[in-house]
Amino acid sequence: MKRNRANPQQLALIHVAKAQLGLSEDEYREILKAHGGAESAKFLDDLGVDRVLKFFYQLGFKRAKSKRRDLRILASDGQKKMIHCLMEDLGWDRQRLSGFVDRVTAKDYPEELTKQEASKVIEGLKAMRDRKVIWH
Repeated sequence: MKRNRANPQQLALIHVAKAQLGLSEDEYREILKAHGGAESAKFLDDLGVDRVLKFFYQLGFKRAKSKRRDLRILASDGQKKMIHCLMEDLGWDRQRLSGFVDRVTAKDYPEELTKQEASKVIEGLKAMRDRKVIWH
């Protein structure tokens, strides 16, 4: 039975853990051999990767959360235009809109909204417009 070798993402995670934990090269190699059964991370199989990472987590390794946003979930240009059109229909300025967006979504600016949040804001603005609530 052929075992899968560590993929590039797994190797990167192992190296990030090594750096975060401040392991010397000797300590690192010892851990790889004792917990993963290999002298180099590139020779670890899936089980070895799991065991090594589990040990790193026990030592205190904390995986950083990605700061990149998935652009597919951000509000579309059409949603942003709709929000601004509704803002104008209500006679609001940017500051008033930002306050409304903050109250509905806990975000400061319409540009930061996800598609779902933008839908909530649009529906709220449309309801106000339809009730003829004009703020001057």
